[in-house]
Amino acid sequence: MSLEREVWQRLLDADMNARFWGHMARRYQGIEKGALVAVAVLSSATVATWVADLYPGAFKLLSILTAFVSVALPILNIARDVECMVELRVKWAGIRNQYQQLYDRALSLDEESIRAQLEQLSQRELDLEPLETRLPRSRKLVDASYLEVCRSRGLQPPGE
Repeated sequence: MSLEREVWQRLLDADMNARFWGHMARRYQGIEKGALVAVAVLSSATVATWVADLYPGAFKLLSILTAFVSVALPILNIARDVECMVELRVKWAGIRNQYQQLYDRALSLDEESIRAQLEQLSQRELDLEPLETRLPRSRKLVDASYLEVCRSRGLQPPGE
């Protein structure tokens, strides 16, 4: 594979990762907010009284559900994961920008210079792996991010 093609492939990969972690952060921020609002609403006396009046058996179920979510939230620590996802999004965007600059200047650089910059960027990517491995993944969002990259760069996604 030519160096220019390698830079291009890495640029697309970094672009996809930046988009993916942005989507993941937004998704998990929504989950966390939804859970916090649900706990606040379901644990209020007004809602509890209203539910007990309408559905006497549902009150116990909602109480158990509220307790479960209240206990699970600090254990799951979604806020920490969201913070990590945002950090990954920012770092991948920086790497993407550096690949873009390298790609734009590739014809004016010698092979040794390109290889040195690729090595530095590869190391930056490797440094992100410990953060990525402890976070959840979504194949659906990976695929969506891939399609976004293809469309934004005027590429034809496979199967379309």
